[in-house]
Amino acid sequence: VYAVPRQVDSVISFLFSNDCSKHLYSLLAGMEGLSNDCLYCIFGSSYFTAMLLKEGKLQLVQSFQYKTPEDAAYYLLQLSHAYEMDTNTVQVKLNGMISAGSNLYNGISKYFLNN
Repeated sequence: VYAVPRQVDSVISFLFSNDCSKHLYSLLAGMEGLSNDCLYCIFGSSYFTAMLLKEGKLQLVQSFQYKTPEDAAYYLLQLSHAYEMDTNTVQVKLNGMISAGSNLYNGISKYFLNN
C-alpha cells in the first residue's frame, strides 16, 4: 500500500493503462484475519487511518490528523467510547510509522491492553 501524489498517479495511469489502483479504505474493508472487536490503525507522520470492527462487522474507516501522542490516543478512546467497546478487551493493531517503545506507541498503550 502506497500513498502517492495525484500527479504521480496521473502519470502512472497514463503510462500503464491497465494499472490497478485502489483506495486505502477499499483495501481495509476487505482485510481478513481480524478479530470480532478490533481497532486497526495505520500511522503516517501526522495522521492515521483507523478501521473499527465490532462483533466482526465493519463500523468505521476514517482518517485523523494528530500532533501529539495524546491526540492519537484521544481519537482512539473516543472511537471506543462512541461504539461502546471496552478498551480492556478490544484488540488494537498498530501499523505504519509507529514502533514499539516510541512515544506514540506508549501514549496509546496506556489506555488499551490488547495492542
